[in-house]
Amino acid sequence: SWDPKTDDPSLYCDLKGMPWLMLSRARTYPAEIYQTSERIDLFFELFDTSRSIRVNGNPAPKNISPSINGYSTATWDNDTLVIKTAALAERLYPSAQLRSEKSEITERWRLVKDPKDGELIEIDYEIADPVVYTRPVRGKQVFKRAAPDVAVASYNCPEKLWLKHVDDRRAKGKTAPNK
Repeated sequence: SWDPKTDDPSLYCDLKGMPWLMLSRARTYPAEIYQTSERIDLFFELFDTSRSIRVNGNPAPKNISPSINGYSTATWDNDTLVIKTAALAERLYPSAQLRSEKSEITERWRLVKDPKDGELIEIDYEIADPVVYTRPVRGKQVFKRAAPDVAVASYNCPEKLWLKHVDDRRAKGKTAPNK
């Protein structure tokens, strides 16, 4: 009884996590990138979420709990930042955002010059997930610099919306009760 138009968890503030965090086409929601020598932190207005990338190349610790954004580490390959993300929590509900805990994401970030938009971050990505895909999925994203007066604000999307939706569907007999 899944209906992608009414049952998409993002409509009810349930975060999708990586890689969709970086692939959002919601252009009216800005992101802020803060960089130090040890890490890159991204703050997204959409869903009030953040992501940390450790710039040391070390893999995720063995005891790390899987999460929606996983554990990201990066190394430089000349002018390209290569980011590997693992320790991702599964997202196996019916939708286009399928992901198992065996999922791994590789991103390649490059700073490029565009005659119209100036400096852009061009991101090539690959999602490898042997549970969900028969071969890696590839794509591209571009981040454009916002105007100087743009600030990341609060999204204010309560999780209660999603929980109420699930309870309403359960009450209508469209989902099995939790065990």
